Amino acid sequence: MRHNGDGVGVAIARTGNGRTAADMATDYLRRRIISGDFAPGAPINQNEVASQIGVSRSPVRDAIAVLAAERLVVTKAHTTAVVAPLGLDDLQELYQLRIAIEPSLCRLALPNLKRKSHFDMEEHLQTMENTDDLARWVETNDLFHAGLYRPAPRPRMVEIVERARQQTGRYTRMLITELGAEESNRQHRRIYDAATRGSGPDLEAEVIEHLQSACNVILKLLYERDRTAAVLQETRT
Repeated sequence: MRHNGDGVGVAIARTGNGRTAADMATDYLRRRIISGDFAPGAPINQNEVASQIGVSRSPVRDAIAVLAAERLVVTKAHTTAVVAPLGLDDLQELYQLRIAIEPSLCRLALPNLKRKSHFDMEEHLQTMENTDDLARWVETNDLFHAGLYRPAPRPRMVEIVERARQQTGRYTRMLITELGAEESNRQHRRIYDAATRGSGPDLEAEVIEHLQSACNVILKLLYERDRTAAVLQETRT
């Protein structure tokens, strides 16, 4: 384990795990972007990233290409790359995709949820309800939702939802940072109750409500942010 200048631990697997240097660079950059360590609009210094994780610059370029396809990075002229902004259109598209697929995927997974799944989800809920650590809350939130839909016998749908959830991670952090986790925790508790009752319609409805509510709140936050920025710009001109 080595540490970069920000104190972030970076595990570098040298051999035997089948992962390439580009894979490691991609995971590292994705994690830093979603966590907010790399802010929207911030340039990505390829030399610094390569040094931090102990690889050459070439895998970092490959990683940036992957993240550009995921719309987490925007590439500009002369190979400059910056972290993609948080935007209204991006948010709406991601949540429309999730609302179209994720609730029905959870319902399909329901017959495959075992007692161990219920136990794990209850543990995740208790962690989210009792932690003040934003990073831990976000990580546990992902585990809670994954436990709901991954047992579904629909691997392509799972893959789509996983990618969409990954890309909405920055918006989730924004929501919890601005408003706290209390309401989201209540919604998670209702989702859990529907799952443990084995009620497919209720589970699907609770997941839809949860996603739509999050989308609406974050849209409002983004709109207010953009309006404030526009007012500030007007006062300067």
